[in-house]
Amino acid sequence: AREAGVTMLEAAALELERLYKIVHHPRRSWLKVMGGVMRLQHHAVTSFAGLRWLSLVVLNPRIPAQDLLVRMSQPMLFVLLRRSCDAHPLHAKSVLHILRTMLEMLPGLDTDDAEPSEQLASDGLAGDVVTCTRLQSAQEHRSAS
Repeated sequence: AREAGVTMLEAAALELERLYKIVHHPRRSWLKVMGGVMRLQHHAVTSFAGLRWLSLVVLNPRIPAQDLLVRMSQPMLFVLLRRSCDAHPLHAKSVLHILRTMLEMLPGLDTDDAEPSEQLASDGLAGDVVTCTRLQSAQEHRSAS
């Protein structure tokens, strides 16, 4: 059992080293790096390091808003988040935090100061998001009844 643990730690360390090299490659675009990060999720520590890279580098709030929108619209980003949850269910909280941060970064969306009827509502189990427009329509429908 001890040998198996040592072998697993060595494999995780090698994977983490590969991730480091991919992330710090001087001539790779963030999109190509994301592809590498997506492939290196076998071990929880590497998957978590990839999520940290995503939140600190790809979704950095200092990036111009238009560039952030382009980055947030990449399907590969959502595949990465989904695979992280599938491979390591304990990462779901981190993935939800990243998704919440992405929503907060959307231009013109300020959920902290908004009225409850203007905020986004979410079904915590399914992750279905109801937009503020649909919420307002539902409330107007109830008022009219």
